Amino acid sequence: MTLNGKMAGLAFAGILLTAPALAADPTGFYVGIGGGINHAQDSDVEIGVGGGSFKINNVDSKMGWAGHAFAGYNFGGPRLELELAYRNNKVKSNELPGGNERIQSGALMANFIYEFFSDATVSPYLGIGAGAAYIKGKGVIDDSDVAFAYQGIAGVNVKVTPNVVLSADYRYFRTADPQLKENGVSADFDYVNHTGMVGLAYRFVQPPRGQEIQPVAAPAPAPITRSYMVFFDFDKSDINQQALATIKQAASNAKQGGVQRLNVTGHADRAGTEQYNMALSLRRANAVKQVLIAEGIPADSIVVIGRGETQPLVPTADGVREAQNRRVEIILQ
Repeated sequence: MTLNGKMAGLAFAGILLTAPALAADPTGFYVGIGGGINHAQDSDVEIGVGGGSFKINNVDSKMGWAGHAFAGYNFGGPRLELELAYRNNKVKSNELPGGNERIQSGALMANFIYEFFSDATVSPYLGIGAGAAYIKGKGVIDDSDVAFAYQGIAGVNVKVTPNVVLSADYRYFRTADPQLKENGVSADFDYVNHTGMVGLAYRFVQPPRGQEIQPVAAPAPAPITRSYMVFFDFDKSDINQQALATIKQAASNAKQGGVQRLNVTGHADRAGTEQYNMALSLRRANAVKQVLIAEGIPADSIVVIGRGETQPLVPTADGVREAQNRRVEIILQ
């Protein structure tokens, strides 16, 4: 393999180890089954007959098969698991007198497993377990015994989907020495087993949902100005350019804000008689109304009011001309 090939392989492995497993939450209950092969390690067997005994060293067994079922809870790394396992091995025919001896074991184990990168697609794990094993001999001695059992576990998980997980692991399994007896003959031996398992687990987790796109609220319309004032020359009701710009702005904001009523109130200064100034204030207000109508404001939404000289912006003596008092106020309601 070239250097580039090795680097690509390492990069791919790194991606697998860190890639999210379809963004699924790893916590929750799971169940599974598995199977594989096992090898019962060579053992010295002490045979007891009557009052005497003899030892057969390094009794060897053939490769056998194994299976297990398990259920547990994943806390997002640490896992607690109950496992029911079965192993079957045949002792080689030339190892024991009479031959054709078979050793079977069934074990109920409580396992503690720590899964590294539990939310990644590929996640290695290590574990330990303890429980009880039922050891049965069949052949030369037909008997069984129950013994304390413990194991060490090392393996790797591959998440196929958020719910389906494949696993492959090695289990070092050992019990306290079982003792088998039949018709005055006993066998005392070590039971050590090396097991390779592949498994299929189902995790009770919810698949990740697609991210919901929240609608973006339209920004609230900027508040509109509701009060405007335009001014007039002495004894005039003509609309000058400055007044025209102000009236157009008032009309635009009224339409933008959906205003249904506009109060247009005319005023005059105190030069002249009260009756004349009242009529002048109405002419000024109506002049503003006509511009508003031209700008698209419905005539029936405009209320025209004349105040004459009764509400001066700047109080003055009677007969005094004051530019601030010659005005029309536009109020958007």
